[in-house]
Amino acid sequence: MALPQINTFPWYDITIPSTNKTVRYRPYNVGEQKTLLIAFESGESSNIAKSLLDIVINCIEDNLDRNSLTTFDVEYLFLQIRSKSVGETSNVILTCPSCGQQNGVEIIVDKIRIDRSEFPERMIKISEDYTLELKFPTYMDVLNSNGVTQEDSVSELFYRTIMQSLDKLHTPDELIRFKDESVEEITKFIDNLTTGQYTKLMEFVNRLPSLKQDVEYECEGEGCDQKNNYTLQGLYDFF
Repeated sequence: MALPQINTFPWYDITIPSTNKTVRYRPYNVGEQKTLLIAFESGESSNIAKSLLDIVINCIEDNLDRNSLTTFDVEYLFLQIRSKSVGETSNVILTCPSCGQQNGVEIIVDKIRIDRSEFPERMIKISEDYTLELKFPTYMDVLNSNGVTQEDSVSELFYRTIMQSLDKLHTPDELIRFKDESVEEITKFIDNLTTGQYTKLMEFVNRLPSLKQDVEYECEGEGCDQKNNYTLQGLYDFF
C-alpha cells in the first residue's frame, strides 16, 4: 500500500525581478534539499548551478521558461525559496580587515530585494547609424558557457558577458538579431568595435543587477572593536 503524502506546503507570492511578473512559490521539500546537498558535496559548480535552477523551476507554480530566467532571477528566487524552507536568516562569516578575526554576522535574507530602478540602460548608441539593444544574460547562457575557471582573466570574463548580452543591432536598413548569427560573426563584430564603443558595453556589464546588501558589523576580536562595512554580492556571499 502506498504511503500517504502527509504535508501540504504553503504558497507565497514573489515578483520575478527581470520581468516584474508575480508568481507563486512553495518551500522546497526534503527530497529537493537532498539533491541540492549532493550537488554541493560534489564541489562541481555546474552540478550546483543545475540543482539551483531545478529547485527554482520545481517550486514555482507557474510554468516558467528556464531559458528566459536571468542569473539574478534565479539567485533571487532561490534565496527567497530557501528562506521559507530552512529559515529567514543566514549566518555569514566576515573577516575583520584590521585584525583578521572571523565574525559571525546574521543576515535577514527575505528582506533582500533587487531594485529595478537601478537597471542599466539597454539601448546603447554606438554610432550615428547603429544602436545596440542589450539584454541581461540568462542563467542558461552562463550555464552553457562552461562556467568560470580560475584561468579566466577579468578581461575574458567581461568579453564573454558582453557577448551574452548582445540582443539586437538596429541599423538604418534592418534589425539584426544576434541569436541568428554564428559565434565567429559575433566575435568579429565585437573585435571591430572601437575602445570607446567597447567601454559603453563594459559599463553595461558593470551595472548588471545582482543580489547585494551592505552589512555593518563590529569586530568581536579581543581589543579590536573595529566597526566594519562590507557589501555582500552574489548568491554565495549569503551563505
